[in-house]
Amino acid sequence: MAGITRPLIFPFSLSNSIFRSIDKKSVLHPMKKSIQPFGLQDNHLPFSGLTKPFSFSTSWIHDCCGNQVPVPNSGRGDIRKFMSMAGGSSSQMEKQCRDQHDVIPGLRHTVWDQQDLRPKFPKIEKDESADVVVVGAGIAGISCAYNLVKEGKSVVLLEAKTRGSGMSGRTTAHLMLWYDDFYFQLEKDHGFDIAKIVAESHKRAIDFIETTVKEEGIDCHFYRLDGYLFPHDNSTEAMDLLIKEFEACKRVRLDVKMVELGNDPAYGKVGKAIQFPNSGEFHPLLYINGVADAIVRRGGRIYEKSHVFEVEKNHVKTKDGVTVTAGAVVMATYSPLNHNLAVHARQTPNRTYVIGLKVPKGSVKRANWWDTYDPYHYVRLEQKVDYDVLIVGGEDTSSGMKPKDYHDPYAQLEKWTRERWTTAEEVLYRWTGQVFEPVDHLSYWT
Repeated sequence: MAGITRPLIFPFSLSNSIFRSIDKKSVLHPMKKSIQPFGLQDNHLPFSGLTKPFSFSTSWIHDCCGNQVPVPNSGRGDIRKFMSMAGGSSSQMEKQCRDQHDVIPGLRHTVWDQQDLRPKFPKIEKDESADVVVVGAGIAGISCAYNLVKEGKSVVLLEAKTRGSGMSGRTTAHLMLWYDDFYFQLEKDHGFDIAKIVAESHKRAIDFIETTVKEEGIDCHFYRLDGYLFPHDNSTEAMDLLIKEFEACKRVRLDVKMVELGNDPAYGKVGKAIQFPNSGEFHPLLYINGVADAIVRRGGRIYEKSHVFEVEKNHVKTKDGVTVTAGAVVMATYSPLNHNLAVHARQTPNRTYVIGLKVPKGSVKRANWWDTYDPYHYVRLEQKVDYDVLIVGGEDTSSGMKPKDYHDPYAQLEKWTRERWTTAEEVLYRWTGQVFEPVDHLSYWT
């Protein structure tokens, strides 16, 4: 497998003509090779006000949410005192319980603060109809719904948790011109014409995001910058691979250059590299939130905490029994929910890993970095107020690693990073994500 995509890329063009054609009963699945990597959010007791330590006995009470809460054993009347401190059955405690119910399971502590996501849009409560129903409010579902409402379609967007709570909230958000299974391999497997279309789709996808950001006034830190593909070591084989990819990039008419970066630590001690001008990056959750607001402004309907359980032709049913009937259904759920073995049997699940290291302001060149290793490393910078965060991913493993194959991916990433970016300080973030790799590397193009 020639490289697994962890950064956010778009191996398809979001042209308007695609959406004009959605006027018949159909189910579409815009497969994407982006992180939509689960974990558990820490549970917090639904009360505050305990400022002194105390010991817990085996006595328990139930709060208004049905949770068991331990009661300190320090004397008679403790339960009444404790309930008072906790808010008892007061409206304050009930509000805290409701807030707790809004905590979304499976979020990760990422540089984008995915762990802080909460539902913004209502839960669907009654049957509805629309021209198109989109299932999944990640980057693909949000993008599809946005283009559809711009074309005048009535759209219902259903999300089981909250927008960006899946793998789109765990991406490292590279907007890549490089095709990470290598253009020369793509050309070999699918032909020159397909390779050229894929390269063009990458360019158009970045243009689409830039245009959307400007038209809708979305502050999501969108930024054009250079991307660099560099050899993973100093071997002749690695350099030959780089040259081979450079020639393929030129054939598909990408504006690339072979550059020498001089092994500067600000450039990750990279020497020779292919430069991809006009690549991009952004804050994925700010972008998703901005586009979601634009969908609603344009007449679209978004429902969160509305878990789709069944898809039958043009009917979509939630776990609560609510049905949405539409002329077309878009399954933007990373892997389709309609149990289509034709899809599931043609993709392999992998885990990818990410760390974020604190670096001094200005010590690292702002760019996207990818090496030719298999699986490859991917690096970018996220700017904070007083420091920057160097975001480094890679060291992919199969999902369900065998004991004999076990290693510590985070430790490997940190070691690799410190050897190249020598100003790296402490690790601030660690997270992981699920990656599905289609067997043809093109989401079943043929």
